[in-house]
Amino acid sequence: QSTLTIISPLDISDSAIYNCTAAVLPTDTEGVLASNDTTASLNVSVEEPRAPNITGAKIVSEAGRPFSTECNFTAPLNLVTPPSVEWLSPSGDLVSSNKTLSFPLLNTSDGGMYTCRVNFSIPSLGISESGNGTTRLIVQIPAPTITVLKDYTPIHGTKFNMTCTVEVDVAVDTPITIHS
Repeated sequence: QSTLTIISPLDISDSAIYNCTAAVLPTDTEGVLASNDTTASLNVSVEEPRAPNITGAKIVSEAGRPFSTECNFTAPLNLVTPPSVEWLSPSGDLVSSNKTLSFPLLNTSDGGMYTCRVNFSIPSLGISESGNGTTRLIVQIPAPTITVLKDYTPIHGTKFNMTCTVEVDVAVDTPITIHS
């Protein structure tokens, strides 16, 4: 047997601990005692819907490596429809339609300010909230690879050319200056 209690519409003041108490009573049966009372409690915290709070970040990662980060936000609990999460590039283009911003291989051109946009709605109440947060992605250029001739003993009076070859990771796809 169930008992249903409906509180509608909910208000912040409805936040409370609600108890359900039950006992089983005999019906005119000699020699049968009623059960002890049993109680179960439910703590209800009604929260005011508000715009999601999004935690921004500053992240430094090296070019040429995989990269991923998540949009960290708080939104009301127990939403019927989960919040939608999008990542926008520094130029405003949509680069991800979920909580994770990722690059299989980070290039220097991927650096910049990314925006995480979170939206949630409760259509039955006509509520729609959104919020934005930014993450600054700083891409570190990896150290170059340098190749020089092995030890060499030239003959006095001859011409000698020393070559120092500097190679930069292919993930460095923005203009650079090499000092050697």
